Amino acid sequence: MRIILKLAAITLVLFTLIILLNNFPGRKAITETILVMGTTARITVIVEQPTKAKTYSAYKAIDEAFSLLRLYDSKLNFYFPESELAQINRNAGRKQVEISDFMLEILEKALKYSLLTDGVFDITATSLQKEGGYGSIVLNSKRKTVYLKNEGVKIDLGGMAAGFAIDKIVKRFEKLQINNYLIDVGGDVYAKGRNKAGNSWRVGVRNPLYQDKIIKKFFIKNQAVTTSGNYIKKHIIDPNSGALADGDLLSVSVIASTCLDADVLATAFFVMGIEKAKAFISVKRSDIKALFVVDNQGSLKVITCNWDQ
Repeated sequence: MRIILKLAAITLVLFTLIILLNNFPGRKAITETILVMGTTARITVIVEQPTKAKTYSAYKAIDEAFSLLRLYDSKLNFYFPESELAQINRNAGRKQVEISDFMLEILEKALKYSLLTDGVFDITATSLQKEGGYGSIVLNSKRKTVYLKNEGVKIDLGGMAAGFAIDKIVKRFEKLQINNYLIDVGGDVYAKGRNKAGNSWRVGVRNPLYQDKIIKKFFIKNQAVTTSGNYIKKHIIDPNSGALADGDLLSVSVIASTCLDADVLATAFFVMGIEKAKAFISVKRSDIKALFVVDNQGSLKVITCNWDQ
């Protein structure tokens, strides 16, 4: 079984967002930024035919989104001693812990991804357990409890917390009828509708060897995109060998319909490698698009799968 360690405190900003600056009559871009989840979160909302009321509603929607991010950060952060996650980890091997609805939801999703990826994605990898892995998690959905069977097991949700939170914001924006926006939480990105210029949102993947350069630009609309890689800070580990999941593959970018899919699968594909990732997409998730950046003897090579950008 191959599993992943993605530290919650280390967040890679692997995207340079390129917003087209053409003037477009009747549209106003409102952008707000905060620090949360150990990184920078930026939300841009486009107001069509702006009025004072519409502008106020956009600011209010962004404030609600930031409140959700802060809430999830306080509950899901591996490093906050008072977080709900820390309480679960402290009671590993001791007793069941009652959990909130959203903790139950994210743990259910985590276990599904573990099964989907044959254990490549595993939220217990922080503890570097040689036995048990995600199988050590006993989740009772009816009673809303979780129990970690082995005392040394710890759960780390850093590989999916941002994607999970962004998807919640997307649902909230749908209820508020916010139709044109871009959410970026440390490089986990979701774009809906059109930008100020009336175009789809354009993003770019940084060159892994030269961070001030863009290796690939593309447009997204009503989609999420995330990049994983070990070239800025070493954070993705194969505990079977104790070595970094590294080699010639420098980064993996994934486009998906949800940010949680993009977040989890970009990291999983980085550990799988190109051929296994391609096979995974072909057999299990043909809706996923992936872009791999490889070090080809000192020069960069881009390999794509299902990529029509």
